This record gives sequence, structure tokens and C-alpha cells, in this order.
Amino acid sequence: MNWRNILLLVSVNAKSSRLLGGGGFRRFKENRLFTYMLYLGVCVLGSLFGWFFGSFYGGLIDAQVRMHVLSAAKSFYASFPTLALLYTLILTQMSQLQRIRVKAQVQPLYWLPITWEEHTLASII
Repeated sequence: MNWRNILLLVSVNAKSSRLLGGGGFRRFKENRLFTYMLYLGVCVLGSLFGWFFGSFYGGLIDAQVRMHVLSAAKSFYASFPTLALLYTLILTQMSQLQRIRVKAQVQPLYWLPITWEEHTLASII
């Protein structure tokens, strides 16, 4: 089985999901200016937070408090990428489930093929 057959079978699966769900293909329009402004705003916000916390840490006088803040920052920097990855995966999966309308759609069982291509896809899966 080559990549063209796999691509064909995946497209057949997507088409059958749309046929059973009763929806057509939707194109998502994205405003580039809004997206760039959003990215720029997030960069400015991140810079402001960094400046604020840097000046806060620089203004600490007590060495004990400074050490606690530093250890908390190290723990945060170590755990934040993992949390961001987990939340991204969960929210992406929820978004995909919402896009294919899982709640409103009744999927036929894989042993009940509609076309021979879906039967082939079901046997591969």
C-alpha cells in the first residue's frame, strides 16, 4: 500500500463523515492582519510581564525571599512546557471532535461498510 492509496482512503473517510453528518465542506477564513496584530500583542504582553517580574526580582532585598522566588521560577520553567503541551493536545482533540460533529452524528460500525473503500480503510485500522 502506497501513500496515494492511504490518501484516497483518508479522503473517503472524511467524505463519508460529512455525508453521514449532513454537513458540507467548510473553509475557515482567517484575517491575516488580525492574526499578526494578535501575535504582536502577545509579544508585547510577554515583554511587559518579563520586565515586571524582572524588576520585582531585582527589587527584592531579602536573600531568603529571593532564593524562594528563584526556586519557584525554576519549577515553573520546568513544568510549564509540559502543561502547555498537555493542554494543547486536549484542546486540539476537543476542537477536532467538535469539527467532525461527534455529538450530532451517528457513525456506522466499522463492520458495516458503505463502500469497498471504507471496508478497506476499516480493515487497515
